[in-house]
Amino acid sequence: MDETIKGESMQKLILVLISCFLLSGCSLLKIASAPFKSNVSTTPQQITKNTKQMRCKGEIEVKDNGSVYCSDGFYLTESSSDQRDRKLSIREKIGQWIMGATGWIFWGVLISLILTATGFGWVVSAIFQGVFGLGRILRQVITGVQKAKNNGGDLVTALNASTDEDVKKFIAQFKLNNNIK
Repeated sequence: MDETIKGESMQKLILVLISCFLLSGCSLLKIASAPFKSNVSTTPQQITKNTKQMRCKGEIEVKDNGSVYCSDGFYLTESSSDQRDRKLSIREKIGQWIMGATGWIFWGVLISLILTATGFGWVVSAIFQGVFGLGRILRQVITGVQKAKNNGGDLVTALNASTDEDVKKFIAQFKLNNNIK
């Protein structure tokens, strides 16, 4: 009985955490990636502030050329500001890129560990197999085909020379599963 209560409370806790994650949206990603941001100085290089005031006592007259004349109590205040930020150096740009890549790798590893611990390790395995496993096999097969094409040699000999034992086993199993001779 006690274990069922713990299991139910754990399920509720997981549902609450998932709900919070879904409802928080991009703000959670901003908070989660904050430790991996490079704090480059954002001090502007140049700030220009202008203030323009016009006052008039009397009548306003507009001339044909567009100029304005005032005869009584005209006030006009305008203010503007211009800010130019400094450009980042190559070293700062590279540092920011490395920090961003480190953050993505950290969160990828963390999510992989969480998925593996919760029983969804097959998802992580399928992703790694898709990214790293088949890519290596395809590179070795393509290298063998290109060598055979460029040298005019036998394709089977070139494939045997360019592939390792794991790739040969994978190709043999693939041919067996798909009835390829």
